[in-house]
Formats: sequence, C-alpha cells, structure tokens
Amino acid sequence: MDNENEAVETQGNSTEQETKTFTQEEVDSIVNNRLSRQESKLRQEMRGELESEIRKEIQQEQDEANKLKRMNEEQRRKYEYEKKDKELAELRAKVVRNEMERTATDILSEKGISANSDVLSFVVADTAEQTKENIEKFVKLVDEKSRENRKNDFANSTPKNGGSGENALDKDSFSKMSYSERLHLKDTQPEVYENLIKQMIK
Repeated sequence: MDNENEAVETQGNSTEQETKTFTQEEVDSIVNNRLSRQESKLRQEMRGELESEIRKEIQQEQDEANKLKRMNEEQRRKYEYEKKDKELAELRAKVVRNEMERTATDILSEKGISANSDVLSFVVADTAEQTKENIEKFVKLVDEKSRENRKNDFANSTPKNGGSGENALDKDSFSKMSYSERLHLKDTQPEVYENLIKQMIK
C-alpha cells in the first residue's frame, strides 16, 4: 500500500516535473510561433479589408471620372446644338430678309421707284409690317420731293431754252430730276426723254 502511494506520488511528481521541464528557448519558440500565426492571420484579414477599401475607392474614382466625362460630352453636345441653332436662325433671317427685299422691290417698282441696295437698306426692316410702313414713308417722301421740284420748275418764269418744244429741258435740269420725274417725262414726252438721255451719254 505504501508502495502504491509512493508510485502514485512519484507519477504525480514526474508529471509535475514534465510540465515544468520546458526550457526558455522552447517557450520562446512556442510563443513566437503562436504570435507569427496570429500576425499572419491578422495581416490576411487586414489585407482583405484594405483591398476591399482600395477597390471601393478606385471604383468611386472611376465612377466620378466617367460622370465628369459624360458631363463634358453633354456640354460639348449642348454647345454644338446651340451653335447649329444660331446658324439656322441666321439662315432663316437671311431668307426672310431676301424675301422682304424682293417684295419691297416689287412694291416700289409698282410705284415707279427703282430699288437699289441703298433704297432697300432704308426701307427693309425685320418685320413685314415695319417694311410696309417704311415703304409708304419713302414713297411719300419721294412724291413730296418730286412735287416740290416740279413746283420750283414751274415757278421759274423764264422758259428753258426759250421754251421751244423738245429743248425746253437741258441735260443739267434732267440730271437734277428725281427718278419718278424722269419716268413721268418718259411716259408723257418720250422723244424729249430720248434726246436728253443721248445728251447725257455724250
């Protein structure tokens, strides 16, 4: 019995001694191994998290870059549309202006007035109504000037060139006549008109 107790004690002591027999180097090695494993595990976890965050940031930057690129394309497209709209408006304005100039030329011709570029620039406006109003004012002005010139001619008591028929007007007087007066002379005295034209050409 005593022998058995001794054997148990000896086993217990030997177990205690076995657990205490780790050297410092072995303990350090165990600790270092465990630390290395944990560090490696932490690094892998952190690497995964870092990679995920970096990928997320890169994706956000790419999305932003694409958004800016689309905005630039949209702005470029908008600029092109505005440019084309402006060109189209200018072309329409030219077409309308040409049409109004043709109409003004016809109206002035009916009233016995030749429409050159100066006359058209004076009467043609942006709207048809304003153009019509300008034509009426211009015709009235021409008529008034024509009447005033005729009145001055009749007020002169001395007949030109002795008042003898075709030679009643000389080329100086003819050159001072307005266009409508010349047309009137052509209609009423075509021979006088022809002679005066020939004198002007010489």
